[in-house]
Amino acid sequence: MIESDFSTELDYLFSKFRAYEMLRDYIIKRVKFLHQESDRSRINELSDKMKRSWSGDKIELVEIAYGIYYTQRLNNGKAEISDIIDWLEESLNTDLSQAYRMFVDIRRRKTISYTKFIDEMRHEINVHIEDSIKYRPKFNSQNK
Repeated sequence: MIESDFSTELDYLFSKFRAYEMLRDYIIKRVKFLHQESDRSRINELSDKMKRSWSGDKIELVEIAYGIYYTQRLNNGKAEISDIIDWLEESLNTDLSQAYRMFVDIRRRKTISYTKFIDEMRHEINVHIEDSIKYRPKFNSQNK
């Protein structure tokens, strides 16, 4: 709403130009700031927020790594176990420096399955699928 007592006909147009100039100046300043940062710390800070981290036991991740390795599912079966371990470490922000020792522990398991975590994953996936395809009759509010 334009008040004729307090403004002229061109005040609105002038304020619009001024707002665009201020926006342009702000954008130019931010772009210059990004180019001036030599270490790109702001960009790194933003990408760090996107990182994922492994919240389970490391031995479970080692099971997954060896599962990928022995089924030859990465790089057409040409990936070495060290490549897979490195990839999982980087992707999930964790340290698997003792991966071979953990695999030796997996091989020594006697009372439980060698692939305890993978078996647990399989079970949970099966339970989820079975629950999702169960017949659920629709409740009809008229047939009480």
